[in-house]
Amino acid sequence: MSVSNASLSATYKQRLKVLRQQHETTAPFDRGRVVRRWITKEIACHPSFLSTPAVKPFLQEWDSVRGGRSASNNTTAEEPAAKSVHRDAQLDDLTIERIRREQTRKVRDGVEWGEARVGRKTRKCPEVTFNNAFQEEIYSWQCVRIRVELPDTLWDSAKIMLQFFRWLRKNRLHWVDVDDEIILEFREALRANGDTKAHVNKVMGVIHSFYRHQELSGRLRYRVQVYEPAALPEDLLDYQFPITSELRTRVSKRGAKTSGWASPWLLRGKESSYGKKATPTDEVMQTVHKLLRNQKHGLRNSAMLSAYEDSGGRRKEVQLIKVDQMPSPQQLHNLLTSNGVWVIEVSRKGQDEQTGEVAPLRFRPATVMRLMSYVDGPRAKIVRETGSATQELFLKDNGKPLKLDSVTKLVTKVFREAGLSNSTLHKLRSRYIKKKIKTRLDTAREHAVKIGPASNWTETILSASAIDMNHSSVAELRPYMDDIFAEETAHGGADALANLEHQLEETKQALADIEIRLAGSLAFHNILRKIDSSPRRDVILNQVHAFVEDLLRR
Repeated sequence: MSVSNASLSATYKQRLKVLRQQHETTAPFDRGRVVRRWITKEIACHPSFLSTPAVKPFLQEWDSVRGGRSASNNTTAEEPAAKSVHRDAQLDDLTIERIRREQTRKVRDGVEWGEARVGRKTRKCPEVTFNNAFQEEIYSWQCVRIRVELPDTLWDSAKIMLQFFRWLRKNRLHWVDVDDEIILEFREALRANGDTKAHVNKVMGVIHSFYRHQELSGRLRYRVQVYEPAALPEDLLDYQFPITSELRTRVSKRGAKTSGWASPWLLRGKESSYGKKATPTDEVMQTVHKLLRNQKHGLRNSAMLSAYEDSGGRRKEVQLIKVDQMPSPQQLHNLLTSNGVWVIEVSRKGQDEQTGEVAPLRFRPATVMRLMSYVDGPRAKIVRETGSATQELFLKDNGKPLKLDSVTKLVTKVFREAGLSNSTLHKLRSRYIKKKIKTRLDTAREHAVKIGPASNWTETILSASAIDMNHSSVAELRPYMDDIFAEETAHGGADALANLEHQLEETKQALADIEIRLAGSLAFHNILRKIDSSPRRDVILNQVHAFVEDLLRR
């Protein structure tokens, strides 16, 4: 079998070489590379073949030529390296097809970005592959939701459906045969796995939405309850639908009423996450920054984490910051003396990237100084050594931007080393919003406002905090308010917590005093930075050194 696989690989590579020679500058091209699905169809190979180490460099070179980044050299394009074969065997088409089918027996699932037409526009839409097959049912459901849902929401829904389909496969079930009993069994499996009530309800809502669409689109018939009694035939008036629904009426803020079918299997009641969430504390963050500073890119990693803490931004949003959005020395001096905030506008969740919509991330002076220290130090060194022209703020050794997955792995690993094994980068947003809500609570209480779990002021505070977090509603922030009230009760009330935090606040003020004293040396620092980036750096430093010594002798 090993000989056959090696021979088949050699056959595929020969086909790939011929295909490139014929279509090197005319192959279908999308998002910076030759379309891989087109290649697999043309040479009749499995998609995994294109990811092998021997083939990837060959395809990357083709991508570069097709994209105009390098010149075409069709006559000298090297064939992808092939493993040695024990015998020179030319396989017939029947044998090739048999081996290909055996290779594809491996179950391959995944979610990847595709496109969908919405009127005259093209929108990003996730595509689900399950059991090596494109799931048309999920895609058609997503194409309907794309008109009202954001791409990130569609992506989360696609991952939920893939999780559900995998669970069905594990239990030897098919999605067409699902009923209430199976959905409830899956719900209890999620709860046994430790999923929160909010996440379980989200999953139940997504699954019910999927099945409603299948019923309304005709793929299922009288399996999902989405009909008014008047719309049913007489013989189905007493019919028990396998997947039941509840007809719910919603009233908007303007008083408009809308009705719709929803899942009846949502978990009821509220639950506080106090003591359950792995939100990092001040002590944990001190340990985390200490661990980060001992790493190879310690200054970059620590400053980057401070940016997440100070702005409350999501992973993608902070990584979108460009170096030209950082303040000049004079702007930084003004920022320090005024004790204001530095605003950087990026495309945040809920913004339309195609129309260029942006929303602000706000940073305090101390965080801006740390980011500037990274820009003028380690980042400037990487730019000099690699000649990188990228504007992204956080770079790797090769001058390329830091990838989002790398940021997640880095933060998750350091949290684990600090003793917080179940925490993630997104928990820094929880830490940020709790501080914002507590600050507004303290401000309201200073004006003799009585605030408790049943107070009307909580809605006002949550509405303002939703703006800070770039949330479209306050519903997701209400659990944070419950956590704060539970925390205050456990520690003896708001006054006790305020006294404990007073020393920390005074320490912050002392740090602000130090920043103001350092602001006077910014002009000199700017001169040194220009010298450090000059190609005549050594000559200029020698002349400055001689000039300073001459002044000191006078």
